[in-house]
Amino acid sequence: MLKRLKDVKLFRASFGVESGNHKVIDYIGKKIKKEQVKEAIKLAHKVGLNVEAYFIVGHSIDTHETIKNTIEFARDINADFPRFFIFSPYPGSRVYDEELADKYKRYWLNESRPGLRSTEPISMCSVSVKDLVEYWHQAHERAYSNPAYIKNWHI
Repeated sequence: MLKRLKDVKLFRASFGVESGNHKVIDYIGKKIKKEQVKEAIKLAHKVGLNVEAYFIVGHSIDTHETIKNTIEFARDINADFPRFFIFSPYPGSRVYDEELADKYKRYWLNESRPGLRSTEPISMCSVSVKDLVEYWHQAHERAYSNPAYIKNWHI
């Protein structure tokens, strides 16, 4: 299938990996395994596709350890365009509706900014907002300083 997509001029495949920790992946209901992610990215590269991979830190069950797992996994899979976000539960999502609606309703009413894609970071896990932001920066530094990432860019 990837070969066919490349043949019709697709140039990038995007993967919503979300986490590099099996416990978090299972909790959010992704129904994928890290090994499947690695294989899919390997196959996409093999047919000549660029790979974009999306990761989120700060899921409600994330810990310092699970976030570090995600950062390392993101570096290990050698995506061409790794993207990192701090978890933000949007109204209507399963996590928001089932777990957070009462606690964060006022946040969405008072803090969301129309026209912007996100809100100010908040923490819904045991990791502080300050640490989540620091991990977000570390994730970018680790991914974009990866020699495998750097070699894909030519001056």
